[in-house]
Amino acid sequence: MRLFAALMVFFYHASAERLNGQWLSGIGSFGHDAVIVFFVLSGFVIAYITNQRSSDISSFIKSRLARLYSVAIPALLFTVVADNVGIYLTPDIYLAPYYQDSYPLARFVHNLFFINELWFTSWRAFSNGPFWSLSYEFFTMLYLPLPFI
Repeated sequence: MRLFAALMVFFYHASAERLNGQWLSGIGSFGHDAVIVFFVLSGFVIAYITNQRSSDISSFIKSRLARLYSVAIPALLFTVVADNVGIYLTPDIYLAPYYQDSYPLARFVHNLFFINELWFTSWRAFSNGPFWSLSYEFFTMLYLPLPFI
């Protein structure tokens, strides 16, 4: 199920006109639905871990943060490096709105602490549009430990 959802999200992003992937538009039209599948699957995984492995709220939060940061830190660093190389090689691809680089330090910090999508603000992680979903994953952590109370 995860592989199928990942492929649908990949085809959705690959079908972008700016990447000359219009021929994938029929396959990629289910990208938003596939993201919902990821959120549902994550909910099941988090619920399982809460019930089976985490004996208290402290161990739950530590393991959850370890899982999130093991993805977030490499993703942000890779994005910064890849964007700098990409801008040098093909600057036309990095035209707004797909790439946002204003206030780079603030943008990096907002994403690092998962506060990139709060209320009415959005600090896109440079060209890494899908990074937004990690902030949603982070904040679900605040609601799930209720069984520990």
